[in-house]
Amino acid sequence: MHVGIIGGGILGITLGYYLSREGARVAIYEASNTLGGLAGPIRMDGYNIDRFYHAILSSDAHLAELCAELGISDRLRFREAKSAFYHNGSVYPMTNVKEFLTFPPLGWIDRFRLGLTVVYAKLVKDWRALESISV
Repeated sequence: MHVGIIGGGILGITLGYYLSREGARVAIYEASNTLGGLAGPIRMDGYNIDRFYHAILSSDAHLAELCAELGISDRLRFREAKSAFYHNGSVYPMTNVKEFLTFPPLGWIDRFRLGLTVVYAKLVKDWRALESISV
């Protein structure tokens, strides 16, 4: 069986791996010159920055199992996650309460609303309840 996969992100690469393991001949087509898709970084002011928020968490058992199967577990490095926002030519750290409260692009009302949203989200025990709520 011959299979063509469009997209060299983590889903396309993983699908290609599993299909090839089952005996399929797989070709992955990626428009970019690098693999990784949305999980890949962009270079900005000398820093590698996530293109979109993607992370491999130490609690992700499925991905850890796949990495072990591929023999690349020793290449995983887990670090403390830090966040920042890029706005009007400046980078604003957003890793603690002080940075949140002094975030210049938001006014006090917006900070209060965002704070309530964060508190509410922390109280949700079953994420499925959020699936029907539009962004």
